[in-house]
Amino acid sequence: MRDTLIRLGSFVAAIAFSTGYAALDSAQDFVNRAAVSDRFELSLAELAKERGDAASRAFAARIRRDHQESQRELERIASQEKLALPEQLDARHTALLAELRELEGEAFDRAFARVQVDVQREAVALYEGEANEGGVSSLRDFAERTLPRLRDHLTRARTLYE
Repeated sequence: MRDTLIRLGSFVAAIAFSTGYAALDSAQDFVNRAAVSDRFELSLAELAKERGDAASRAFAARIRRDHQESQRELERIASQEKLALPEQLDARHTALLAELRELEGEAFDRAFARVQVDVQREAVALYEGEANEGGVSSLRDFAERTLPRLRDHLTRARTLYE
């Protein structure tokens, strides 16, 4: 268990260092990252529903609802813009889910909250970048509309982690 927490901490630290918005090469890059983010959040929410305490489950329910909605909207826009959506999580998010699946009880809840803070921070940075610098108006507008919800998630994740 301790080794799992150490690996998880290292993994989360790696996410933290990669959260700054770097100009994306294309609309496809934004769609890829946003879709993976939504899928990861939905997977995390399901895991918290199974393993989390009441606070984690409540946060997960909100995340699930909001990310299902944003995922549907992203799918619609991607289709209109003729952009492909990734079919699965990337290796980084798959590994993080595997680490979280090894945890239970308080260790799970603490790790879930910590991961939420980091992934919400990453999502806010991604969407802010697209809203400010995106080249496709429908994606830029989507990012602008989604940002308030993501900022709310980040605030709630920080509260959950405290």
